[in-house]
Amino acid sequence: MVSQFFTLKNTRRGYTLIELLVVMALIGLLLTAGLTSYLGSQKNSRDGKRKADLEVLRQALELYRSDNPTIGYPGAVGNATTVLATPLSVPNTYINPANVPKDPQTNLNYYYYYQVNPGGGGVNTYRICTYLESPKSGDPACPNTAIECKTVGGNVSCNYGLTQP
Repeated sequence: MVSQFFTLKNTRRGYTLIELLVVMALIGLLLTAGLTSYLGSQKNSRDGKRKADLEVLRQALELYRSDNPTIGYPGAVGNATTVLATPLSVPNTYINPANVPKDPQTNLNYYYYYQVNPGGGGVNTYRICTYLESPKSGDPACPNTAIECKTVGGNVSCNYGLTQP
């Protein structure tokens, strides 16, 4: 009887330190994988918006040129909002000046570059350039990589650009 009185019951009231550490390590690994995937999808989403914005600007430029064949493309260089807002909104509204697309991350302007008769002949051309965070191999590069992208507010070379079709 005395031996029954002094026996310890083997009941567990909690988790061991090793079990807690293993669970915490697993949760940390899952959070790291999820956060990495989330940040990658955010970059791809912003890049998709940039590509769509440049396409909107290109379509507005092409509509402008088709209605003004003697003038051609707006002849200036600089950020797209300043350079393109007036010519693309007067007299016909090709793009609303208040809604000229801007970079989704920095809210800065895209870069517009106008070139008169490249190579001594041919048609006047333009380039609209930006910086993609995750460029894909099939993306058209900005024809002049020396152009500093104004969308990121620094001295980052453009790695994506559109010209007239």
